[in-house]
Amino acid sequence: MHEFELPSSAAVTDPRPSIVCPECGAQSWHPKDVEQGYCGRCHWWTGDPVLYAAWKAEREAADDGPPRAAAS
Repeated sequence: MHEFELPSSAAVTDPRPSIVCPECGAQSWHPKDVEQGYCGRCHWWTGDPVLYAAWKAEREAADDGPPRAAAS
């Protein structure tokens, strides 16, 4: 099999609008996700900074509990 490399001038960008989740970095091009700021991986509307900050604070507070046992 031959390795093929595109020249740097051949870079293509996706013209569709998208959203990138500030929590996990997932990107979505689904029109409703973009419109509502929804992340399908986190299952939350991370596009709203106020809701996102409250959700993140709640998750971090829940993580302050005792450490979980490592899976073997």
